Amino acid sequence: MMQWIYTELGFFGSILFSLFIFALFILWLAGVAGIVGMESQRHRDLKLVASICLPVFPILWILWDIRRHRRIIQGLES
Repeated sequence: MMQWIYTELGFFGSILFSLFIFALFILWLAGVAGIVGMESQRHRDLKLVASICLPVFPILWILWDIRRHRRIIQGLES
């Protein structure tokens, strides 16, 4: 598969593609860790199962959580 990516995208394209996949993996792990570390027990187990079955869910969750925290911080500064 890596050879196919290299022949289709070239050297720099395959490097960028690999870094993109690596970043998605890191975001997925961070999202799962954030869901597991939630203080409230409400829906945590359901979110954990969803994050394992649907790998996009923890990435979207962590982006939503970053946005939520940004709004909280902006509200405190005003």
